[in-house]
Amino acid sequence: MLPLTEEDISSYRRDGVVIPDKGLDASTVLALRDRLESFLSAQGIVDADYVPDIIDRDPAWLQFATLPPILEAVA
Repeated sequence: MLPLTEEDISSYRRDGVVIPDKGLDASTVLALRDRLESFLSAQGIVDADYVPDIIDRDPAWLQFATLPPILEAVA
């Protein structure tokens, strides 16, 4: 991963967040969305803003957490 630029640092100081230049490809986003909708329905969760024990409830989420683009973004 590239080091933070001055613009990244300014953005973080101003907004409290740095948005990576790269994102996930469309098929991965679709798979995440489908998985999330299925998970929420099966668990009876209405408010999905924060599900702290999602991996305890369904360890399959680790497959997404360990995708190279995600790991590179937080490395």
